[in-house]
Amino acid sequence: MRPLTLILGKNGSGKSALLSVLTTKLQDKKEVGNADDVVLNENNKTVSLTVSKIAAERGGNFQIDGGISLQFAQNPNLGNQQRAGNIARTFRQEVASRFDRLAAELTLNDYEGGTPPHKTIARIIELLGTLLPQKFLIRKNTLNFEVVLKETGKPVPPDNLSSGEIEMLTIGLDCLISANRARTGNDEIKLLLIDEPDVHIHPDLQVRFLTFIYRLIEEDNVQVFIATHSTTFVATARDDESTRIIWMHENSETLHGESKRASVGELAALAGGNLLTQVFLQDKILLVEGIDDEDVWKQAIRSSNGKLKVHINRCDSKGNMDKIENAMSKLCKALLDDTGTHIAVSIRDKDGQDNALEDKPSIRRLKLKCNTIENCILSDEYLSKYEKTIEAIAFNGNRKQDNIKNQVNDLQKSIASNNDSWKITLGRLIGEIFLIPQQETPTTEHSLKNYLGQDIIDALKI
Repeated sequence: MRPLTLILGKNGSGKSALLSVLTTKLQDKKEVGNADDVVLNENNKTVSLTVSKIAAERGGNFQIDGGISLQFAQNPNLGNQQRAGNIARTFRQEVASRFDRLAAELTLNDYEGGTPPHKTIARIIELLGTLLPQKFLIRKNTLNFEVVLKETGKPVPPDNLSSGEIEMLTIGLDCLISANRARTGNDEIKLLLIDEPDVHIHPDLQVRFLTFIYRLIEEDNVQVFIATHSTTFVATARDDESTRIIWMHENSETLHGESKRASVGELAALAGGNLLTQVFLQDKILLVEGIDDEDVWKQAIRSSNGKLKVHINRCDSKGNMDKIENAMSKLCKALLDDTGTHIAVSIRDKDGQDNALEDKPSIRRLKLKCNTIENCILSDEYLSKYEKTIEAIAFNGNRKQDNIKNQVNDLQKSIASNNDSWKITLGRLIGEIFLIPQQETPTTEHSLKNYLGQDIIDALKI
């Protein structure tokens, strides 16, 4: 297993169920008479395993409860039993009581790891402090701790913290309690299963939390599974062998963890920026093949007076476009309820092939009706811009379907007779298509609208 595995999926995709099944399966493997030992591999090697699940809905007040403390003393596995489902109604009382019990145990008993109890408590408090905003400070209060305002030193009752702040405090403390059990040997495995820690948490706190988890992994030798909706976690996750990402949807038959680079490498810009912008602003993402396409469509956006609203991503080749489409589809299946609604439009050159493209989840895949974007300079609207006809320029062939990429600059000179950029001029003309009512734009054989294709215009218009 990898130190950190992120499991991403929308509500109902099975993330929480996966953690519950994993908890149950591992608990079922425990050998009778030896509550912490479990056989994990094909060589029947016995290792010491502790499994701690942190439920998705975490209720209660952060205060010590003597009854809960007694129950944990009688049944150390009580926490996982109570959190087998998705709701833990007394989660915060459990955490406060468990920490009180841990502090007492560290003080009364020899600590097998060799670290003095007061240093262990101080380290827990120091790590907790990294999870709260800078206006707060956590300081020792006998064996426990209290949250205070940094400026005044005035104590802040936990119930006076925001929902996100108390969430971070209790989840972080629960992780630390599980990680700071006395070590039993080199073969010990501590497994944390955390369900939706991003609930109520804004992106900055999410980044803090993942940094906290990586410290816990490195300093306490724990392995962590996090079920989440958060693309912030994906953006923050390390791009190395320490992290794996699993994308889940309700029809997932097999689950496969990938590195961040393999999982979202081609999609990095989209996942961190364009995709999130699209979610907030409801603007489509436009995938194009090359730099000429990108320049033309950027000018079209500027010339459309807001009628064409897309975020452009240049793929640089059809192969890269395939990879980005696949990565986007995987992400959208995991995060969006309606993948039949297209949040992205992919436009490719025709390149002499008439076959239609099959759409992918959340992606409308289309081809130009002309060979390449360059062919559009031979459309009627473009020629008319310079008061030219096709017969008046040095061109002999099929203006719509021939490959004119290598001729485009020479053709531009014969059409414009000046230093105009063909990409700027074409982009302006395309932008104007979105300004004019559809019924008023020409649809002749060599009209610009017919070179682009009505399906592309329909897919992009707002």
